[in-house]
Amino acid sequence: MAFIRSKAIHQHPFSVAAWSLWFVYLRYLLNKLQHNFQRSTMVLQKILQLLMKIIYINPLLFFPVFLIYGLSRAFLLFLYLSFKTYDRKSSKERSVIPKAITRWHQSENNHFFYKTKKTKVVLHLVTANPELVTSDKPLMLFLHGFPECWYSWRSQLDYFGNDYKTIARKSEYSADLLLADFDEIIEEYGNGRCILIGHDWGGALAWRYANVYPDKVSQLIILNAPHFKAFGKILAEVPEQFLMSWYIYFFQLPYLPENCVRFRDFAVLNFLYSPLTKKASVSSDDLDVYKYYFSKPGKLTAAINYYRANFLSKFKSDGKILAPTLLLWGCEDVALTEMCANQSYLSKYVENLTVIKNHNASHFLQQDDPKFVNEEIYKFINV
Repeated sequence: MAFIRSKAIHQHPFSVAAWSLWFVYLRYLLNKLQHNFQRSTMVLQKILQLLMKIIYINPLLFFPVFLIYGLSRAFLLFLYLSFKTYDRKSSKERSVIPKAITRWHQSENNHFFYKTKKTKVVLHLVTANPELVTSDKPLMLFLHGFPECWYSWRSQLDYFGNDYKTIARKSEYSADLLLADFDEIIEEYGNGRCILIGHDWGGALAWRYANVYPDKVSQLIILNAPHFKAFGKILAEVPEQFLMSWYIYFFQLPYLPENCVRFRDFAVLNFLYSPLTKKASVSSDDLDVYKYYFSKPGKLTAAINYYRANFLSKFKSDGKILAPTLLLWGCEDVALTEMCANQSYLSKYVENLTVIKNHNASHFLQQDDPKFVNEEIYKFINV
């Protein structure tokens, strides 16, 4: 009976007009709410930008804010990983060499070590062609990022197999000391000159090295790493980057970041590399390599110490980078906004810059699309 009555009312012309008026009014309210929301969002963005500028001037005042935000984001990620069906086995040290790198251990000369004179640190070097280490071939030096090791450059090692020494290094000290270590390697194996290639933290160090030692770098190639001076301005002016950098703030805490990364056999690595594993750019065997290295005593802390040692460092710029520079950028980066590859921010610091973007690749560009990276590097160094 109620159904028949409702149907009769809806058939009445005045009821239809009333419903139409209500619909128009509702749409008006929604539009007004949307407009007000956009206005408030713009106000919030302005406030956040002002806050970022204050932080940029004196970041120590807001250090607790950094930690609280980083900790809250890490907690959400921890909850997410807890409900995922990642492997629950222990994350203790792995003693068996992963099968993905067995061929890199067929010759004992593929891996060699160099003890630096200044810091007395033993650096782990890997080359694709041991016979050329002492030759007059030009040095192409690769610096990896986090969470990676020398293996992240495997495709480039194979492609440019006659010219490489890549570096995996301990990192529990500041960038300035690391630059001195790199300088020793370049003097020892490159006769004081090299093609320098870096990704992520390795890219940040490569930017810095090319600025401090301009005569040592013939060509500079950067993959998804912001220029050290431009990044400070981007943090101050782009709220999105401040929010995306939460993990850097979280890494300032002692012990907790290491335990979270080790959780469920380094489940965070499965999470970070999931876009690449879905595209078959990275396999489970490849992930085992990173888990193998990070399970070694002290290795994970050494890697995270990069962020601790250099978090509030303000590097002095010694003018523009003069070496011809290629910046390759994967636009699906979840850690760095595309503004970091914007020439309006970079032109002030780099004299001769070429930016090439890959809109289908992630932060781990050299692994995500190695063909693209190899071809662009080849074209750049052979101009």
